[in-house]
Amino acid sequence: MNLPSTFMGAHGRVLYYFKCNVDRPWKRDNNLHLYVTVVSLLDLNQDPNAPKPLTNNNTKTFGCLCCTTGPLNATLSLPKLGYVCGETIFFSASIENLSNKVMTKSSIKLVEIDVFKAASGKQRHVRRVIMSHQEASIAPGDSFTWGNVGLLIPPLPPSHLVYCNIIDIYYSVELSVDPSGIGFDLDVPINVTIGTIPLRQQYQQINYQSPAGASAPPDDSMPPPPSYGELVHGKEAMEGGEGEGNSVQGGGMYAPQYPTYQFKG
Repeated sequence: MNLPSTFMGAHGRVLYYFKCNVDRPWKRDNNLHLYVTVVSLLDLNQDPNAPKPLTNNNTKTFGCLCCTTGPLNATLSLPKLGYVCGETIFFSASIENLSNKVMTKSSIKLVEIDVFKAASGKQRHVRRVIMSHQEASIAPGDSFTWGNVGLLIPPLPPSHLVYCNIIDIYYSVELSVDPSGIGFDLDVPINVTIGTIPLRQQYQQINYQSPAGASAPPDDSMPPPPSYGELVHGKEAMEGGEGEGNSVQGGGMYAPQYPTYQFKG
């Protein structure tokens, strides 16, 4: 069956559960809800762009008309487009401040963008910062290069929420530079894909966690089996436990479990 992955968002959810009903004559029935996670496969090997490097840059000036400053330039590069949970996104980023303003900080973020689509054609976008790193100020005329920093991807639903036509999920790595005083941030985003099956050339970089009864790792034609981790956003209260005789396994709280891989080194 082509089922969309379990998803929990601000304005919509995709949920699956088993409901156990105990029919008690002359008494209120007992109902138990057991929520389960469904994960639709997203194989990065099926996307020809997944292993390709990406670069984006942006520039801006401050002031207006004849009073503009020199430019603020920023560049962000990633070694590839496709990743899986448990993998670290390594990047290179450089900032050149040729303006006369101090840049109070720069930051690199992994951002989730959830898109909720109404039948009328309207859309609502919700941004969630998954994780971020921040660096100090950059003086006028100075430059800064990010190094020795990566973004470790926690358990998350795969990109695009395939088989669902009313909710979409995007992920982006974003470099932001915050100027002092009046002025908007300079942003340099690059969209990335988070899948459930890693690129084939990475199979040997993943720690093999043998299931019970297995004596040897899989061959190179198959990815090592993942473990499963709780959604980084945490548990939420679930419907089904209201009223006498109704309950939700887990004390009424639930968080999906998504495949994640442990990389060597």
